[in-house]
Amino acid sequence: MELMAAQETLCLERIALTLATLFDWVNQPAEADYSNSVCWTRPEREWIKCNIDATMNKVQGASSFAVVIRDHTGAFIQAVSD
Repeated sequence: MELMAAQETLCLERIALTLATLFDWVNQPAEADYSNSVCWTRPEREWIKCNIDATMNKVQGASSFAVVIRDHTGAFIQAVSD
């Protein structure tokens, strides 16, 4: 019985440590690295370009996406997001 209680205590301590580590990681400020940033380039004449981006937050269970369509002059055609 004592062995079982000791194992349960160890398990709870590991869970607490894991949650504390996760909490610290989630609350760290994001360090943006723009060294590999890519700039938008126009498509060839008579073409359109469809750019898509998405993000997901596993902790909150949330996700989002965006789509932007532009022509060869860079003029906006259509966009959608969620």
